[in-house]
Amino acid sequence: MREIIEVGPACRERFLDQQQFPEFGDAGIWIGGLSELRDHHRIDRQFSGRAMLSFALDGSSRFMIGDTAGHLCAGEAIFIPPEVRFSLTLDEGGYRDSAWIIVEWTPAWRELAALPCHFRWPDGRRFAGALEALHAEHFTAAGSRLRMLLIEQCREYMLREARRMAGGKRRDALVDTLLVEVLNDLARPWTLDTLCRRAGLSPAQLNRRFLAQCGEPPMARISALRLQRAALLLSSCDRAIGSIAESVGYPNAFHFSTAFKARFGESPSQYRHRNSGASGH
Repeated sequence: MREIIEVGPACRERFLDQQQFPEFGDAGIWIGGLSELRDHHRIDRQFSGRAMLSFALDGSSRFMIGDTAGHLCAGEAIFIPPEVRFSLTLDEGGYRDSAWIIVEWTPAWRELAALPCHFRWPDGRRFAGALEALHAEHFTAAGSRLRMLLIEQCREYMLREARRMAGGKRRDALVDTLLVEVLNDLARPWTLDTLCRRAGLSPAQLNRRFLAQCGEPPMARISALRLQRAALLLSSCDRAIGSIAESVGYPNAFHFSTAFKARFGESPSQYRHRNSGASGH
């Protein structure tokens, strides 16, 4: 079946994507958005390898997810798993305001499978507020730490509801504490041994806990955090590339450039030119 996407002229949508927020790639988020739909809107499609969560702030619309049909009303959410055909239809003259996000179906997001396709979401407005604040950050000079905290808030609201549905698995406070410490000092030469000593765990134990919460081992997670911070600095300031590399824990400029290109598909100078127009150093 072909995809159908119809957006009326009175609809307004604000998108949050990986070009605006490089952190999305590291968090396993493909795209998010804030929609104000008026008079006419229809979507009929399915996602391959991705899942969608949409929360209605106001108004209503009809939905069909697989064989399940209903109305999405204010205060409610729908969850659309990968490979499932769905449709959302706004009746003529109707309206719906919503906040939504589409994630890559990686181990970091698999807990969302516990969500039903249609449910009331107590944290939905907080989730929408975090997306709204994140959208606003794109137009400010705020640092990456605030952006990452807002992304983590969105993630926490989503997973909290999934865990409530599944019976209550909690976040790992030790992993969260270690990640905050790393983010506060990315220039430090972090090693697995250092993290294990701080946590009081063996490498195997720490790996298991990081995999359970982040979907990747500790050092892979730290590399991702370093590169996403570097991407933000490249697009928001004119510091020399070598200085940025050192500030995020890459004293060797060649190693930094190689790692950056492997993650973002272009060199640091190319990324800076494309995202800010500043000249590389």
